[in-house]
Amino acid sequence: MCRYFTIVLYVSLAVGQNEYNVNHIAEKQGLFKKKFSDETVNGRVFKIYGDVKVYLGRIVNGKKESRWVTWKNDGLNKKYEEHYKNGKIHTLITWNTDGKKISNGQFWNDKPYNGSFILEKKVKKGFFSIKKPVLIKIENGTQIRMTWLDYNRRSGVYVLKDSVDCRINECVSEPLWSALFY
Repeated sequence: MCRYFTIVLYVSLAVGQNEYNVNHIAEKQGLFKKKFSDETVNGRVFKIYGDVKVYLGRIVNGKKESRWVTWKNDGLNKKYEEHYKNGKIHTLITWNTDGKKISNGQFWNDKPYNGSFILEKKVKKGFFSIKKPVLIKIENGTQIRMTWLDYNRRSGVYVLKDSVDCRINECVSEPLWSALFY
């Protein structure tokens, strides 16, 4: 009896795992759905890089769940890693092209709460507004430090510039989550 139960368990696990190409799903009203269908996504999500199938993460009942990894095009270094619970992000880690961790932060109610985050901040330059990268340090939901960054596109490395103490001066005023840059 136990042997039959084990066989049935293995077969149900093998058959029950759906897989979805990331290019064949879309987010609609907070849930991931299969394109050209009303089917709610439930299973593992992958992306094809050349001829390699790379698993990105898992979706349960249309919402991202557990660990999601996005790789740089070279396939050697991670770009960022996100951790989800019930469709809400709770950790974000980003790396530069050298494979060095450049930010690591935690979220509370989908908003940055603790850690460091790379954001884009609009800056006036003459008649135009441009977006510049900035590293924000947050403790218990409060901005502590803001450091301007320069991004070297050739090397893919962020270079630290001027730093501002947010407890003394105003830092990023727009909602942080909408400005996340990764």
